[in-house]
Amino acid sequence: MLPRYPRESLEAIREAKKSGYAIVAITDSVVSPVAELADVVLPAAVGTQLVFDLHTGPMAMAMVLLQAMCDAAPDLAQRRLEEFEQAAARRHLFMA
Repeated sequence: MLPRYPRESLEAIREAKKSGYAIVAITDSVVSPVAELADVVLPAAVGTQLVFDLHTGPMAMAMVLLQAMCDAAPDLAQRRLEEFEQAAARRHLFMA
């Protein structure tokens, strides 16, 4: 969760927490609004020197985390990716 911290994201995280899910948050600061809800906070700075914030750091961290999850359970990851592709094709989500 990154600045400007969408209210809907916080509400979804609260619901996930109430449902018993562990929350791992990638956010720009250990004091962001999501930090108090998270079981694990992975801070990744947002660049603020341009007109629009740079989310390169948090996005790179998210990609590395996803890769590690896939590496830890490659068969499960492959099955879920294939299921997503089938659902996306049925729903015509993508142009190509």
